[in-house]
Amino acid sequence: MSARINYILIVFTLTFSVFNTSYTWFGFFNKSVAAPKNSGSKHTESATSFNPNDILFTPTINVHVNSDSRSASASAAKNSSRQKLLDSSRERAQQHINSLSHVIMHNKFTTALTVASISYIALQSTLLYLRHNLYLPDCWSKWHNTKTLSELYTVPQPTLAKQLINDIQHTYTKLSNPLDFTTPLISFVRDLETEIKYLNLYKSLIKKVQLYKINRIIWFDDKLLEETPDRLHRLAYIKNTFFTWLVDHKIEIQKPLL
Repeated sequence: MSARINYILIVFTLTFSVFNTSYTWFGFFNKSVAAPKNSGSKHTESATSFNPNDILFTPTINVHVNSDSRSASASAAKNSSRQKLLDSSRERAQQHINSLSHVIMHNKFTTALTVASISYIALQSTLLYLRHNLYLPDCWSKWHNTKTLSELYTVPQPTLAKQLINDIQHTYTKLSNPLDFTTPLISFVRDLETEIKYLNLYKSLIKKVQLYKINRIIWFDDKLLEETPDRLHRLAYIKNTFFTWLVDHKIEIQKPLL
C-alpha cells in the first residue's frame, strides 16, 4: 500500500514539474534577465529577452539548377544560330540575284540570244527523243499494225485479249524467272502508259510550234504527227481490252472461294 502511495506521489510531482513553467525549459526561455542599472541615466534599460531562434540551426538553402531551363536556353541559342545562318544565306542569295540582274540589264542582247538558243536546243532535242522512242519496233501502238483500227474492232475481244496476253508474256518474261506471270503484266501497263504520254507530249509540242510560227526553224516528223491520233485510239482500245480481261480473270480466280 505504501509503495502505491509513493508511486502516485512521484507521478504527481513529475506532472506538476512539467506544467509549472517556473521549472521547465519553456519557463527558462520566457524569463527575463535583469540588466544592470546605468549610473549615468535616470532610466533603466529593459531586460533583453532570450530568443529561442538563436539556438536553432540556420536552414541550408540548396540551389538546384533546372535542367529544363538549361536545355531551353541551349535550344534557344541553337535556333538563334540557325536563324542567323539562314539570314546570311538569304542575304548572299539576294546579292547573287542582284548581280545577275545587273549583268542581264547591261547585256540584254546577249542574254536574249542565250535564252533563245537554250530553248531551241531543249525543244528540238525533246522532239527528236520522242520521235526515236515512238519509232521503236516494240511500241504497243504498232501491235497488229497490219490491221486498221476498224478491222481490229471486228475481232472478238476475248480472242484479242488472249492474243494480247500471250504477246505480253513473250515480250516481258525473263529466262531467269519463267514462271512469273504478274511482272510481265505490270511492265506492259507501265510501257503502255509511257507511250501514251509520249504521243500526247509530241502532239502538244508540235501544236505550240505551229502556234508561235517557229516551224521553219524547228524540225518535226509530219508523218508521226499524222499517225498520232490513230495510235492513241489503238492504245486506248488495247488498254480497254487488257483491263477487261484482267477483271474477268480475277472473277475466275475468285469463283472457287465464293
